[in-house]
Amino acid sequence: MTPQLKAGLKILFSVWGNNEGYVSLPRKSAEDGQWDNGPFFKWPGEKQQAREWIEEQVEAKTHNLYWCPTVLSKAIRRSENVLPTTIIWSDLDDVHPGECLPRPSYSWESSPSRYQAIWTCGS
Repeated sequence: MTPQLKAGLKILFSVWGNNEGYVSLPRKSAEDGQWDNGPFFKWPGEKQQAREWIEEQVEAKTHNLYWCPTVLSKAIRRSENVLPTTIIWSDLDDVHPGECLPRPSYSWESSPSRYQAIWTCGS
């Protein structure tokens, strides 16, 4: 497992925490740009299956992977299914996370010079 994949899994699993529900892992074909809602995994019970699926996708290199930072009450990615959360997330676009106050709990470069961030707000 690459250090980047290990770091990415740590972020996912930390953000989803021990909340119970479903997690979403949509993906986009690297070949033709077609979106696929990807699988939903029952969280945290299917954590190992989610990890294995992510590892398989990264190894295959056929899709760009995405994720929903919230745990859902149903395996349907809609706002009414978002369970209460203690995180705030944002597409920072071209703002470097180092410029944000308060500093994000997690941040990453989603594409060249484009960033995303998550702030954890406690329990």
